Amino acid sequence: MTCRGKNLLRFEDDVAQKVVDGLSVRLSGAEQATLKTSSTQSAEAYNLLLQARAYYADYYVSSRREPLQNAQRTAQRAIEKDPAFVDAFSLLAEAYVLEATNFQEKGESNLALAEQAARKALVLNPHSLETNMVLGGIFGEGGRSRIQCASCAKPWRWPQTRP
Repeated sequence: MTCRGKNLLRFEDDVAQKVVDGLSVRLSGAEQATLKTSSTQSAEAYNLLLQARAYYADYYVSSRREPLQNAQRTAQRAIEKDPAFVDAFSLLAEAYVLEATNFQEKGESNLALAEQAARKALVLNPHSLETNMVLGGIFGEGGRSRIQCASCAKPWRWPQTRP
């Protein structure tokens, strides 16, 4: 990883810590450790994730399938660079869900691909809020809202704020 890439990842971690400090949020030891751990050590994978997010956001401007497919391909490339990159798996799942929701063709197979990506992310980090949210969306879209994973069935607990 280049020095520039390490600086970018460190900057992101510093910003997250400053936001938490500014909100006066009390975090558990595990939550603090999560903030200090980068989602990836690969600057190349992180850059690909940013590109995939840009494609994903472009869908909301164009309402075309192509940006979603570009987001899927780019997130997949990020996963190839870092097979433990939870954020890339989550975005991949989100892009498949959005395509399944808005384009009937291959809808069922796209939901299956979304679930597969989300479940891989949950194996890597069962506490990922983004992944749990997308998995809940998959179940809802697939008509399985009553069949949930254990983490989806638990209420989300927001950190306590300091008095």
